[in-house]
Amino acid sequence: MSHKVTQKSEMKDLNMVVRACQDAGYSYNVNGNKVSFTSGPLSRATIDVSTGEITGDTDWHTRDALGKFRQNYAKAVVKHTCEQQNITIESEEVVGTNVVLYTYLA
Repeated sequence: MSHKVTQKSEMKDLNMVVRACQDAGYSYNVNGNKVSFTSGPLSRATIDVSTGEITGDTDWHTRDALGKFRQNYAKAVVKHTCEQQNITIESEEVVGTNVVLYTYLA
């Protein structure tokens, strides 16, 4: 049986949510403060960036999929911050389940 679930998050920056979607290759729709996933493992879920709440369905969405997207969001924030400070990301690799970014100052 399917259940509607809502989880709180710190994902409250619309631009970073959109960038995380783009980096992950997910399609999405933006309607005001809400981003609705239209593809990928979070298809049919919605993030309200005004609250950080993610609403989905237990038949479609897993903690792992949400965790991976949270990681994509964090990576988008780090990349954006580096760009603002003229720091170049030299390479990226996955170690276990963690993404490691190697940077150097330009």
